[in-house]
Amino acid sequence: MKKIILLLLCGALFAGYVLAQPPRHHRKQVRERVQTVKMLKLTESLELTEEQSIRFFPRFKKYEAEIDSATDQVDDAIETLRLAIESGISDKELTESMAEIETLIQRRENKIDQLIHGFDDILSVQQQAKLLVFQHVFPMKMREIIDDMRGGPEDKRGRGRGPGGGW
Repeated sequence: MKKIILLLLCGALFAGYVLAQPPRHHRKQVRERVQTVKMLKLTESLELTEEQSIRFFPRFKKYEAEIDSATDQVDDAIETLRLAIESGISDKELTESMAEIETLIQRRENKIDQLIHGFDDILSVQQQAKLLVFQHVFPMKMREIIDDMRGGPEDKRGRGRGPGGGW
Protein backbone atom coordinates (compact mmCIF):
# COMPACT_ATOMS: atom_id res chain seq x y z
CA MET A 1 0.00 0.00 0.00
CA LYS A 2 2.82 2.41 0.90
CA LYS A 3 4.49 1.67 -2.43
CA ILE A 4 1.30 2.47 -4.33
CA ILE A 5 0.85 5.75 -2.45
CA LEU A 6 4.49 6.68 -3.07
CA LEU A 7 4.16 5.82 -6.76
CA LEU A 8 0.99 7.90 -7.06
CA LEU A 9 2.54 10.82 -5.22
CA CYS A 10 5.72 10.72 -7.25
CA GLY A 11 3.74 10.15 -10.43
CA ALA A 12 1.74 13.27 -9.80
CA LEU A 13 4.89 15.23 -9.03
CA PHE A 14 6.73 14.13 -12.14
CA ALA A 15 3.93 13.93 -14.67
CA GLY A 16 4.42 17.43 -15.99
CA TYR A 17 8.18 17.20 -15.90
CA VAL A 18 8.58 13.86 -17.61
CA LEU A 19 5.87 14.17 -20.22
CA ALA A 20 6.09 17.82 -21.12
CA GLN A 21 9.71 18.63 -20.25
CA PRO A 22 8.77 21.99 -18.75
CA PRO A 23 10.76 25.18 -19.24
CA ARG A 24 13.65 25.90 -16.92
CA HIS A 25 11.56 27.90 -14.41
CA HIS A 26 9.31 24.87 -13.82
CA ARG A 27 12.29 22.67 -13.04
CA LYS A 28 12.77 24.58 -9.81
CA GLN A 29 9.23 23.68 -8.78
CA VAL A 30 9.86 20.03 -9.65
CA ARG A 31 13.08 20.04 -7.62
CA GLU A 32 11.22 21.54 -4.67
CA ARG A 33 8.59 18.81 -4.90
CA VAL A 34 11.25 16.13 -5.05
CA GLN A 35 12.87 17.67 -1.97
CA THR A 36 9.52 17.56 -0.18
CA VAL A 37 9.10 13.87 -1.03
CA LYS A 38 12.69 13.27 0.06
CA MET A 39 12.10 14.93 3.43
CA LEU A 40 8.92 12.92 4.00
CA LYS A 41 10.62 9.66 3.06
CA LEU A 42 13.65 10.51 5.21
CA THR A 43 11.43 11.20 8.20
CA GLU A 44 9.69 7.90 7.64
CA SER A 45 12.82 5.86 6.87
CA LEU A 46 14.81 7.17 9.82
CA GLU A 47 11.77 7.12 12.11
CA LEU A 48 12.63 10.63 13.29
CA THR A 49 10.95 12.05 16.34
CA GLU A 50 9.68 15.61 16.17
CA GLU A 51 12.63 16.78 18.25
CA GLN A 52 15.10 14.97 15.98
CA SER A 53 13.45 16.42 12.87
CA ILE A 54 13.80 19.95 14.20
CA ARG A 55 17.53 19.44 14.71
CA PHE A 56 18.21 17.13 11.76
CA PHE A 57 16.75 18.88 8.72
CA PRO A 58 18.49 22.28 8.95
CA ARG A 59 21.86 20.54 9.17
CA PHE A 60 20.92 18.02 6.49
CA LYS A 61 19.91 20.81 4.10
CA LYS A 62 23.18 22.62 4.79
CA TYR A 63 25.21 19.49 4.00
CA GLU A 64 23.19 18.82 0.86
CA ALA A 65 23.71 22.41 -0.36
CA GLU A 66 27.46 22.04 0.20
CA ILE A 67 27.49 18.73 -1.69
CA ASP A 68 25.48 20.25 -4.55
CA SER A 69 27.91 23.17 -4.74
CA ALA A 70 30.90 20.82 -4.74
CA THR A 71 29.26 18.71 -7.46
CA ASP A 72 28.70 21.82 -9.57
CA GLN A 73 32.38 22.71 -9.19
CA VAL A 74 33.41 19.23 -10.34
CA ASP A 75 31.02 19.40 -13.29
CA ASP A 76 32.33 22.83 -14.32
CA ALA A 77 35.95 21.69 -14.07
CA ILE A 78 35.23 18.57 -16.13
CA GLU A 79 33.51 20.64 -18.80
CA THR A 80 36.51 22.97 -18.85
CA LEU A 81 38.79 19.94 -19.22
CA ARG A 82 36.65 18.59 -22.07
CA LEU A 83 36.93 21.90 -23.92
CA ALA A 84 40.66 22.03 -23.21
CA ILE A 85 41.11 18.58 -24.71
CA GLU A 86 39.26 19.69 -27.84
CA SER A 87 41.40 22.82 -28.12
CA GLY A 88 44.59 20.81 -27.94
CA ILE A 89 46.26 22.28 -24.87
CA SER A 90 49.56 20.90 -23.61
CA ASP A 91 49.96 17.76 -21.55
CA LYS A 92 51.25 19.90 -18.67
CA GLU A 93 48.06 21.98 -18.63
CA LEU A 94 45.94 18.83 -18.88
CA THR A 95 47.81 17.32 -15.93
CA GLU A 96 47.16 20.47 -13.89
CA SER A 97 43.45 20.39 -14.80
CA MET A 98 43.19 16.73 -13.87
CA ALA A 99 44.88 17.40 -10.50
CA GLU A 100 42.39 20.22 -9.86
CA ILE A 101 39.49 17.91 -10.66
CA GLU A 102 40.85 15.22 -8.34
CA THR A 103 41.08 17.80 -5.55
CA LEU A 104 37.50 18.95 -6.19
CA ILE A 105 36.26 15.34 -6.19
CA GLN A 106 38.03 14.71 -2.87
CA ARG A 107 36.41 17.84 -1.38
CA ARG A 108 33.01 16.59 -2.54
CA GLU A 109 33.68 13.16 -1.02
CA ASN A 110 34.63 14.85 2.26
CA LYS A 111 31.31 16.72 2.23
CA ILE A 112 29.47 13.44 1.66
CA ASP A 113 31.39 11.90 4.56
CA GLN A 114 30.40 14.86 6.74
CA LEU A 115 26.76 14.32 5.80
CA ILE A 116 26.89 10.65 6.73
CA HIS A 117 28.84 11.12 9.98
CA GLY A 118 27.69 14.59 10.97
CA PHE A 119 24.65 13.54 12.95
CA ASP A 120 26.19 11.62 15.87
CA ASP A 121 24.56 14.04 18.30
CA ILE A 122 21.08 13.66 16.74
CA LEU A 123 20.74 10.16 15.29
CA SER A 124 21.31 6.73 16.75
CA VAL A 125 23.78 4.42 15.01
CA GLN A 126 20.79 2.58 13.51
CA GLN A 127 19.42 5.83 12.11
CA GLN A 128 22.84 6.82 10.76
CA ALA A 129 23.04 3.48 8.94
CA LYS A 130 19.54 4.03 7.56
CA LEU A 131 20.61 7.50 6.37
CA LEU A 132 23.56 5.99 4.52
CA VAL A 133 21.28 3.46 2.81
CA PHE A 134 18.67 6.14 2.05
CA GLN A 135 21.24 8.43 0.42
CA HIS A 136 22.22 5.60 -1.89
CA VAL A 137 18.76 4.19 -2.64
CA PHE A 138 16.58 7.31 -2.98
CA PRO A 139 18.04 8.57 -6.30
CA MET A 140 17.73 5.08 -7.79
CA LYS A 141 14.11 4.78 -6.65
CA MET A 142 13.30 8.18 -8.17
CA ARG A 143 14.94 7.12 -11.44
CA GLU A 144 12.88 3.89 -11.44
CA ILE A 145 9.69 5.88 -10.97
CA ILE A 146 10.61 8.17 -13.87
CA ASP A 147 11.52 5.18 -16.04
CA ASP A 148 8.23 3.47 -15.20
CA MET A 149 6.32 6.61 -16.12
CA ARG A 150 8.13 6.72 -19.44
CA GLY A 151 7.27 3.12 -20.12
CA GLY A 152 10.53 1.46 -19.20
CA PRO A 153 14.24 2.11 -19.17
CA GLU A 154 14.31 3.47 -22.70
CA ASP A 155 14.51 7.06 -23.75
CA LYS A 156 11.99 8.72 -26.07
CA ARG A 157 13.90 7.57 -29.16
CA GLY A 158 13.59 3.93 -28.15
CA ARG A 159 17.24 3.44 -27.28
CA GLY A 160 18.03 1.46 -24.19
CA ARG A 161 20.12 2.80 -21.36
CA GLY A 162 22.49 -0.11 -21.22
CA PRO A 163 26.23 0.20 -20.86
CA GLY A 164 27.32 3.31 -22.65
CA GLY A 165 23.70 4.29 -23.35
CA GLY A 166 23.14 7.94 -24.03
CA TRP A 167 26.67 8.57 -25.29
